[in-house]
Amino acid sequence: MSSARTLSSEEKLQLLRQVQEAYSKCKEYGDDKVQLAMQTYEMVSEGQGTDSADPDGRWVVFWIIALLWTGL
Repeated sequence: MSSARTLSSEEKLQLLRQVQEAYSKCKEYGDDKVQLAMQTYEMVSEGQGTDSADPDGRWVVFWIIALLWTGL
C-alpha cells in the first residue's frame, strides 16, 4: 500500500470505503457471535432446573461462550 500522501483524493476515498465496509462486516460478525452466545446460554439455562444433578453445568456454557468470543 502506498503512503497516503501520494494517493489521489479518489484513491483515498476508495480506501476509506473499503475500510468502512470491512468495519461493517466485522461489526456484523461480532453481533452474530454475541447473539449465538446468548442463544447458547439460554438453551443450556432452560435445560437445567434449580434441582439439576450438575450444579456446575453452567460452566460448560461459559466455556462455549469463551470459545465463540475467541473464534475457535
